[in-house]
Amino acid sequence: MRRVVQARTLSPITSVAGRKGYLRGQLMRDQESGEYLVQALGGGPGASSHLLATLAEANCLVVVPSGAEQIRTGEIVDVAFLAQHG
Repeated sequence: MRRVVQARTLSPITSVAGRKGYLRGQLMRDQESGEYLVQALGGGPGASSHLLATLAEANCLVVVPSGAEQIRTGEIVDVAFLAQHG
């Protein structure tokens, strides 16, 4: 099971309503507050899987709830860590 934390979004996220989704993201931590921040990378759910550049940059998956069509900048979302190698 992957470690899941809550993070504040740095940009809006759109999604298909009625379907839980996962977006590649870049997770970081605010040095002053210690708060987790997340920037979604690449396209939304259903985007082409050939986006290897964003996969290489990603260190987490942003969990988009099934009822969400729009997540605004600054909202809190669940984020699952991806394994880091090297």
